[in-house]
Amino acid sequence: MVRREPGVAALWDATADVPEPGDARARPMYFPLVAPDPVDVHVRTYGRYDDTSLRWLVLTPVDTAVTFP
Repeated sequence: MVRREPGVAALWDATADVPEPGDARARPMYFPLVAPDPVDVHVRTYGRYDDTSLRWLVLTPVDTAVTFP
């Protein structure tokens, strides 16, 4: 069971310092296969607590009509 792993119970019971979605600023990025002009995206970073050598960057377009190929 994951909850029995060291540190998981404390993490589960603690509050996280996560910004509200409204605080996240969109950032313009250039994707030539999507549009000739910069596209506003939200950038999110995910990773494991026990391994700081690996992070996932997730780009989500602000405009839901925009799709990445």
